[in-house]
Amino acid sequence: MEHWPSAGHPPHARSPVPGRCLGQAAGGGLGWLRGEDPVGGGFSLHRRTDQLQCRSRTLWSAHVGWLGLPGGRLLCAKCIARVDTRVLPRPQGRAGVYGGRYLHHRTAAARDRLLETYHSVRHRRYPKVWHQHSVVQKTRPFPFGTAVACSAYNTKSRGNYRDFIHKHFNWAVTENALKWKVIESTQGQRHYQQALDCVRGLRSNNIKVRGHNLVWSVPVNVQGWQKALSGDILRRTVKNHITDVMNVTRRLLEHWDVNNENLHGTWYQDRLHDPDYDLELFRIAHAQDSHVKLFLNDFSVVAQGASTYAYLNQTIRFKAANVGLYGIGVQCHFPDEMEPNPDIIRHRLDILAQAGVPIWVTELDVMSKDDNRRADFYEMALSALFSHPAVEGIMLWGFWDKFSWRGEAGALVKGDHLELTAAGRRVFDLLENQWMTDETYVLSQTSDHFTLRGFHGDYEVRVHYQGKELGNLTQTFTLGDDEQDVTVHMHT
Repeated sequence: MEHWPSAGHPPHARSPVPGRCLGQAAGGGLGWLRGEDPVGGGFSLHRRTDQLQCRSRTLWSAHVGWLGLPGGRLLCAKCIARVDTRVLPRPQGRAGVYGGRYLHHRTAAARDRLLETYHSVRHRRYPKVWHQHSVVQKTRPFPFGTAVACSAYNTKSRGNYRDFIHKHFNWAVTENALKWKVIESTQGQRHYQQALDCVRGLRSNNIKVRGHNLVWSVPVNVQGWQKALSGDILRRTVKNHITDVMNVTRRLLEHWDVNNENLHGTWYQDRLHDPDYDLELFRIAHAQDSHVKLFLNDFSVVAQGASTYAYLNQTIRFKAANVGLYGIGVQCHFPDEMEPNPDIIRHRLDILAQAGVPIWVTELDVMSKDDNRRADFYEMALSALFSHPAVEGIMLWGFWDKFSWRGEAGALVKGDHLELTAAGRRVFDLLENQWMTDETYVLSQTSDHFTLRGFHGDYEVRVHYQGKELGNLTQTFTLGDDEQDVTVHMHT
């Protein structure tokens, strides 16, 4: 650790960790702690003023809530981990260049999934020697999922598609197979096998599944034979459908989108002349299975904002009616060639979060013919969404150009061999590397503990002495909402 003089404090470079200044995080005291930032040039944390300084140059604030380096480069706030005064860990995360646009500072908090773990090491018979400690995250509990084309998933020759899903995602949603118009395109002829085979295959590979959707009130998605019904016959038909599909899928699904896109379609309410029939649909579903979590699901509420406030009001109405609503789905289909704006995304999520229910990103995709531009779009969107405290899970609306409604311009993989695009490489680097914790510390008799901030999940602590792993000292722990104290006793 190197102390720097407390001169030249930049006036606007504030702590990137919401609710906690870097002065507190660094343990108090005077002077500067020096570290290295991923884009070069180094940075320093002032332990008293919670300000930042760059070697031979001053950090500047590009925008409220952002920290930037001269030349249009970013010092991602996520890179500044909480440190003990005796140990300065390497920066966590990475910085990126986005054409002068910056990742929002709330990524540093990673939606409060970056919590502090205290790991204490007691030396007993190894005086004046060092030990290397690796803290490796083994699992990621945060839901990252995808829509699954069940027809492809169930096809024997599509093993590469199945394997890719099993490797990279821990949640899935049936893209079409559980929609009423697919189950019962002809009245009285109901088909579940495709959906059930798909869901069971996913679950056998430890992937949780969302159900999409029980009814869809947009008129174009209502079967023709239904449109001939009215009154009590229509009510009974809808109730029988919900009852049947929820019985068939009982204990197989975690969520149901109950009435899809109800902000943009009210066919059932209009046909029955009952403006509160949307609430009745939730009552029916909740009565059938009180354990499955029920959702509203709609568009133009985050990626675009024409219906954001209408969705807030609808959510408040459903919550007050006590009909079993658990959360809301925000679809997040970004328009063609539209660059996601992290500030606007956060603002709209803040509005929706006022309803006080969990938010799931249910149908995320972006679109650009330029693969590198598409990679930037995905990173901007994912970073803003993942960093928001109300967001409980993120679902992509497909990833393969052969089974994506947006084709190659929205794809993460392409071709028969599922070749990763630049966008795919970026996305999976975020999910599987940047947003996972893997830290190494070197301790000695005079430096016997460290503090780690890591993402939620299951961890291993491994100890190396003189280049050899001491397997008998390996420990595991789970980092969740509470701090964890892990003590490794060193002995012969």
